[in-house]
Amino acid sequence: MPPFTFVRRFDDEVGLSPGRWLIQQRVARARHLLEAGDPPGDRIAAEAGFATGASLRRHLHAAIGVSPPGPPPHLPADPLTRPPGPTPCGGRGPVPTLNGTTSEQRRLYAMTTPPARSVAQRTKDALHRLEHDVDVWVATAAPDGAAPPLVPLPFVWDGTSLLIATEADSPTGRGLVATGRARLGIGSARDVVLIEGIAQAVTPEDLPEEDAEVFEGKTGFDPRRLADRHLYFRVVPQWVQDRREEDEPHGGELMRDGRWLAAG
Repeated sequence: MPPFTFVRRFDDEVGLSPGRWLIQQRVARARHLLEAGDPPGDRIAAEAGFATGASLRRHLHAAIGVSPPGPPPHLPADPLTRPPGPTPCGGRGPVPTLNGTTSEQRRLYAMTTPPARSVAQRTKDALHRLEHDVDVWVATAAPDGAAPPLVPLPFVWDGTSLLIATEADSPTGRGLVATGRARLGIGSARDVVLIEGIAQAVTPEDLPEEDAEVFEGKTGFDPRRLADRHLYFRVVPQWVQDRREEDEPHGGELMRDGRWLAAG
């Protein structure tokens, strides 16, 4: 059956597109797990079929009108609720609070919202990404005034710097040599570590053999054996920021002027 025909027939029979029906089932599964008292967060999201806890919270909001925890500034911290009884629409149902959500909705949201991470925990998470991720987005200024290049490159973290490699005559290579600076991004847009650092070019001949072997072992990429001339670059972070979803405030600065803030 052609996909278009399947979608049309599914919609005719169920009254929903396959995608909307699937989300509906996932939200129902997540609510069941929350009611059963399972641990909140990404574990429930994964078991219900959502990629992240934030994705689950967005769909809960769309399905049952959940609002982020906490009343608007003009309301008290513990808003009064309506007395039990018929709802404004007639009949009995969830009792709305003053800020427009029901106590059940707010409870479900709270159960799926992890606590904000401390600077120390954010730093630990960022270092874990540096140690275990393989690729980094590299942005550099274009010395000839062309559009700034943005490319993914494999990297190795040695505890103080990132080692990357690219063609010496590529826009990224020329930009790194000319400016000595780079901006890096590790991870997805919803969970990213941003880095600004000083870049120093290292020729394959000058790179210690051990470093070259470690780079090849992790990335599967050995610039020394390629026909086109490549350069290694050591990027020493000067500023680091960690940003994850909408659950935590923006501005998760972890390093400033080359010093980790969590280290004091």
